Amino acid sequence: MNDKGFTLIEVIAVIAIMGLLAIIITPNVIKVLEQGQQKSYDIMINNIVIASKNFYEECKYGDIKEDDGSKMICEKEVNITLGELVNLGFLTGTNKEVCNNNECTTKKVIINPKNNIDISNCNVTIKVDNNNGKVIYEVIGNDDNKNCPNNKLGSIN
Repeated sequence: MNDKGFTLIEVIAVIAIMGLLAIIITPNVIKVLEQGQQKSYDIMINNIVIASKNFYEECKYGDIKEDDGSKMICEKEVNITLGELVNLGFLTGTNKEVCNNNECTTKKVIINPKNNIDISNCNVTIKVDNNNGKVIYEVIGNDDNKNCPNNKLGSIN
């Protein structure tokens, strides 16, 4: 009799143990990945608030130019897209290749870490509260982009 090899019972036992380990480990791995995505998202929101604050202060007191070369005027409420914050250098974007009719270009975009969708078209509304001087930053989703973080980001004095 040849004793080389595994019996059917041994193979089934190994498969059962591997399945049991997979059932135990998979939810923990998914939870760790979701926590990582949430932390990345929180960091992105914090970066948007800081970029919005820097943009508003530079716009109000500095020298940001409009497309026609005139000085940008920032009043009590300013609307800007995340993509514009990237193009002006206030926010760091990710390179993405965009192709139209076999012509491809690379542009910088903002990617939502929760779902890997481009949110460069999302608007940031910067409002100044005259009563206490607080500046409030909100990201407001466009009708065509439901993936924008649609909430108050915070306020900074």
